[in-house]
Amino acid sequence: MFSKRILNILLILNLPYFIISAPLTSDDATCPNLSGTNEPLIDYNVVLKTDATNYDSVVKNHFEMLEKCLQRERHNVHELDFSSIKDNNNVIFDFSVKGMIAGYTTKFTKSFVENYLSKLNDVAIVNENKVIEDPFENETILDVKSDALILLWNLVEWMLHSKD
Repeated sequence: MFSKRILNILLILNLPYFIISAPLTSDDATCPNLSGTNEPLIDYNVVLKTDATNYDSVVKNHFEMLEKCLQRERHNVHELDFSSIKDNNNVIFDFSVKGMIAGYTTKFTKSFVENYLSKLNDVAIVNENKVIEDPFENETILDVKSDALILLWNLVEWMLHSKD
């Protein structure tokens, strides 16, 4: 009897710890508090943790949370007409391939990513979208007409065969 009481007391005292430390998922009922921030929006790439057994539910719950809480429009990049998008800040570019990978690109504040999104149990990767410029973009590698290349190739072949 005494040990049963101690167990009940310990359970009651530890219950808040288990509730607070439970991992967040996108299907949690409450939306994150996003008010009062003047931070700039940054492009982020997000990949979700999915497998064959939970793919549909993870994708559905995560995108519903984004649409409900952040009022974002979801567009599949495989079917997208980019000219129809007017406000890029409220768009989710979904690059998911059913059964293989679930992910998207959209704009978030840095604090939202650090304090909420990166802590969701169904998020595998969150990273800032960086544009990498091509260092050779304005450099001409070869500026020779195709006729001259064909002539040069024929000359090389003739020289190699003439040695035989």
